Amino acid sequence: MTGSLLRSFGLRRRYLALPGIKQFARMLSQRGLVSDFLLRGVPIDEPGNLTLDEHALRYWFDTEQGLDYFLYWRGFKAWEYQSVSSFSRLARSARTVIDVGANTGVYSLIAAAANPNARIHAFEPTPSTYKSLIRNVALNGIEVRCQPYQIALSNSIGSANFDLPADLTMARMIGTATPTSIEVPVSTLDTVVDITEPIDLIKIDVEGFEDLVLEGATGILRQWKPAILFELLPGGPAERIENLLGPLGYRFQCILGSGPVDIERLTDEHAPHNNFLALSRQ
Repeated sequence: MTGSLLRSFGLRRRYLALPGIKQFARMLSQRGLVSDFLLRGVPIDEPGNLTLDEHALRYWFDTEQGLDYFLYWRGFKAWEYQSVSSFSRLARSARTVIDVGANTGVYSLIAAAANPNARIHAFEPTPSTYKSLIRNVALNGIEVRCQPYQIALSNSIGSANFDLPADLTMARMIGTATPTSIEVPVSTLDTVVDITEPIDLIKIDVEGFEDLVLEGATGILRQWKPAILFELLPGGPAERIENLLGPLGYRFQCILGSGPVDIERLTDEHAPHNNFLALSRQ
């Protein structure tokens, strides 16, 4: 029985990978008419389209990455929809957008699609993921206004060990080198980006080191009071972030499935996707 199921699954993967069938299955999947079980393991390595609200962008899908699996088969509705939608709304009026922990560039591409006049700085230290970021920037023809950097951001300048797990969306700085880590250059946002450039929106997703990135950007925060979309994992630096941003005049929102809601205190227990907004009270 088990062998029969495995053979059936193998055939399903083979046939669903055929171009015409694959596109049809994708359309059905985005309408919720195809089970995830049927789609898992189907190899995808090709460019395609993504739509967020009324904004369209090009993206190179590689379903070896978990993120791309969701984006290809389900679209943004299956991946942090309220977060990317909130980010898109803020990007529409942003003069400069900073994407820290850019990964393959999803948020950078959204900013570019939402605002054709925005200048974007995208930071991603992981070598293979950085290549994907470069490819997606080129695919959308935004090289002139989207500047990628293959460095990590923190509160100091130098180098750090960077762990590369199987799921590269979880790559992060670590203290001691491991068999799965590499050494990467590190700098501060205040050092790399011209502080006189009007910065209106920052997104930070660095797997628990968001406070260090903010500490290295205090000049920008004081000068421009940008809106900040950031991840806060369970056990993350909630108190440090609150103590840093609170005195600078920021208030906080938690991004729930229904959208952002005001919160009095920043904790890591509010959001199912652990995403928050910090907005200037001014």
